[in-house]
Amino acid sequence: MTKPAILALDGGGTSCRARLCDADGVELGIATAPFANLVTDFAASRQHVSDVIDAAYAAAGRPPDDRKHDVAVLGIAGAEIDDAGARLAETFSFADIKVLSDRDIAVAGILGGGDGTLAQIGTGSFFVRRRDGITRHVGGWGLVLGDEASGAWLGRELLRSVLLAHDGLMTATPLTRSVMDHVGGHPDSIVMFAINALPGDFAALAPMLFDGFAAGDPVARHVVGLGLVALETILTTLDGDEGGDLYLTGGIGDRYRPLLSETLRVRLAEPHGDALSGAAGIGRLMLSL
Repeated sequence: MTKPAILALDGGGTSCRARLCDADGVELGIATAPFANLVTDFAASRQHVSDVIDAAYAAAGRPPDDRKHDVAVLGIAGAEIDDAGARLAETFSFADIKVLSDRDIAVAGILGGGDGTLAQIGTGSFFVRRRDGITRHVGGWGLVLGDEASGAWLGRELLRSVLLAHDGLMTATPLTRSVMDHVGGHPDSIVMFAINALPGDFAALAPMLFDGFAAGDPVARHVVGLGLVALETILTTLDGDEGGDLYLTGGIGDRYRPLLSETLRVRLAEPHGDALSGAAGIGRLMLSL
């Protein structure tokens, strides 16, 4: 019989990644799919998770029936809200399965077993501090109520600035004109976009924003500045005077690195792993029980 394997999965607002590995952590197959956020769109996210699991098993050359011998650790945005994680777990027939939030597996992988502060900033954002075995979570409440400094948050603030420029309350710039054209060329198009957009749609505007920032566009510098203030305010409040290692991760987190104040920049540390390695580590513990 084939030895039990571990299916590790990391699902967020932009993409979903799955890695199948053996009990020693050796990768057997890996795959990617679109977003997985159980609060934003449960049905679509469930399908994306199912598809990426199928693809990871196919990449490993393992038949679907092998799952009944394997364990799975799925870290997915929104899994901790209401019964979303339990509902998703019922979909699959692994020997054992844990559905956790994406921040749980990120903390396990990035901080490893040590202390530190994590700022995970991608499509959404969350912040975690661990000191002497005590963990404090901040943020991760979604775009409507939080996700400060994230790609989606920046995209939303950029669209607000575009409308302010249209109304003459802000100076129009090459960036505001480009974004207006990109979204449809009319303020009504921006309103309709915002009504129907998922967080990943807002976050898709972030590359335009940072290109504008690099070019010195005043509106881009204003919006990125808002994100930087939000990020530094949260980190300063979360850590106080304690300092310690700071892990700034995620696609948008990487953009903030050179912009941080010197006080925070000198604390930056390299992650011990990533969210998928965190999920795989939890899976190895499950196999050992």
